[in-house]
Amino acid sequence: MKVLGNHKALLAFLSSALFLLSGFLPIVFATPGLAEEPQGWYPQNSGTTVHLMAVEAVDEQTAWASGYNGTILKTTDGGTTWVTQNSGVTSELRGLSAVNADTAWAAGDCLLRTTNGGSTWSKLNLGKNFYPYHVCAVSTSVVWVAGNYWVESIGGYQRQVRKTINGGSSWTTYVLPTEELILDLCAVDQNNAWVTGMNGLLLKTTDGGGTWKPQNTGTTNDLPDMDALDADRAFIVSGNRILRTTDGGNSWSYSDLSAGSLQAVEAVDEFTVWAVGLDRLIVKSTDGGYSWTRQEPQDTDFRSYYDISAVSADVAW
Repeated sequence: MKVLGNHKALLAFLSSALFLLSGFLPIVFATPGLAEEPQGWYPQNSGTTVHLMAVEAVDEQTAWASGYNGTILKTTDGGTTWVTQNSGVTSELRGLSAVNADTAWAAGDCLLRTTNGGSTWSKLNLGKNFYPYHVCAVSTSVVWVAGNYWVESIGGYQRQVRKTINGGSSWTTYVLPTEELILDLCAVDQNNAWVTGMNGLLLKTTDGGGTWKPQNTGTTNDLPDMDALDADRAFIVSGNRILRTTDGGNSWSYSDLSAGSLQAVEAVDEFTVWAVGLDRLIVKSTDGGYSWTRQEPQDTDFRSYYDISAVSADVAW
C-alpha cells in the first residue's frame, strides 16, 4: 500500500483505531461465531496509541498495520486481537505489501521483510542514502520499491525505483525522469508498474522499469494513491476525483464526488472499488467506478483515513 510521500503529512491518521468492514450484506465466516460481528464499518482496538499509516490484508482473518516508531501489528483472527511484532527499527513504517500470510514487506526509511508471518523481520540492504518509502510486492520473488536517493554530488534527491526478481537477494535500480515527489507505487507484475506523484505526475513502465513514460490524466493536482487490477485497468484518487482507465492508461475518465479529499483507493475486482479520505470519507462503487455511494463508519470520532485494504467485495480494513 499506499501512503503519502511527505514525512509529516499523516499526523491526522487513525491513531489507535482500525476499522473493519464486515459486509453491508451478510457474511458467513468460516470461524464459528464471526457471523455475529456487527455489520458495516466498525472500529477495532489496535492496542496502541501510535499513529498508524498503512494497512494490508491478505484474507478475512489476516492483516497487518504499520506506523510510527517502527510499529507493526498483525491480526490472525479478523481483527478481534492485534499483536505487536518486533520490527527491529524505530523509524516510521509508512508502506506495507503482503503476498500471503507469511511473506510481507514494510517500507519507510528502510525496507523490512518477513517470511514467517512476522515472527521475525529482517532489514534489507539497499545501500546508503536510499529511502524506500513505497513498496509493492506482486509475488514472493518480484518486489518493487520507490523512494528518494540522496546524491551528494548534486546536493539533492533523485527519484528511484528498485526491483528484485529473487525475493530481495539482488536489486536493479531505475532512475525516474522526474524531480516531483513520488506519492505512490503500483505494480501488477514483473513488467508493468506505475508511479504517481505531486502536480499530476503519472509514469508507467511496461518493460520492467527500463523506460518510464508519462501519462496524462487531465489533472495537475497531486495523485496520492493508485490501485490496479492488471496492466489495463487501474484507479487513481485526486482531491474529490476518482480516475479510471481500461486501456493501460492511454486514456482516463473520471467521476467527481460532490465534496471531499480522497487519499486512497482499493480495487477488489472489475466491479468493486473503495476510496477513502479526509473527514470520515468512505465511498464504494459496485459498477467499476462509474457511480459511488457514501458509507458511514460506526464511530463518533471525526477521523480521516489514509489507507484501505480489501480482500473481497464485503471485507475490508
